Amino acid sequence: MKRVFGLFTAVGIVVLSMVLLGCTSNDQAIEKSKERPGGFLTELQTIHTTIPSSTVSSKDQVKEAILQATKDYDWTLDQEQANTFIFKIFRRKHMVKVKITYTEKEYTIEYADSENMRYDKEHNAIHRNYMRWVNNLDKAIYKSVLSKGGAKK
Repeated sequence: MKRVFGLFTAVGIVVLSMVLLGCTSNDQAIEKSKERPGGFLTELQTIHTTIPSSTVSSKDQVKEAILQATKDYDWTLDQEQANTFIFKIFRRKHMVKVKITYTEKEYTIEYADSENMRYDKEHNAIHRNYMRWVNNLDKAIYKSVLSKGGAKK
């Protein structure tokens, strides 16, 4: 009987310890990481992508590739000027705008504006999802450019 009681006591102590440890400062750690410039934020980067010289590209091919890739990834065209687009995307309560400039040899994706993305100009930081969305867009544009350009003969 003492053995069973000792076993229940040991199990009870372990369970109680796990509950108490689980309820301590985890919420405080999350709040502190939100306060720091680095918590949940990532460095804001401009993406410069060079189109391989083995690809024959005209500005029109690059433009078509950008329009196709942005459409495929649910980015909507906000503004268009010569060799420049402003696209935006909405994800849940977040909105991001990017400026895409292009030539027949390269394109650049840079931050234009956002809502609910915790943009911090002083620390050049933004919500970590921003870079994921923009990197996915970059990969899609690159793939689209290659498929539209073809290889040199």
